[in-house]
Amino acid sequence: MSKITVVIEYDTDAEIAQVHYGDKTCEWRDAKLTFAQGITETRDGYLMRRERDGSASIMLTGITT
Repeated sequence: MSKITVVIEYDTDAEIAQVHYGDKTCEWRDAKLTFAQGITETRDGYLMRRERDGSASIMLTGITT
C-alpha cells in the first residue's frame, strides 16, 4: 500500500485553494470547500448518497489553474 498526503490551503475570502500532493501544487479559483457526511462524488460529477456507513466526505470544487 502506498500513501499520498494531500494538503488543502483554502482562503475563504478570496475563494482560492492551493492543493499540495506529492511534489505537485495545483491552484483552484472560485473554490468551494464542503465538509459533508453521507455523500460522495463520482468521476462524472454526480453526487451519490451513502447510507448507514457513517463516513464523511471533503469535496473541493472550482476551476484549476
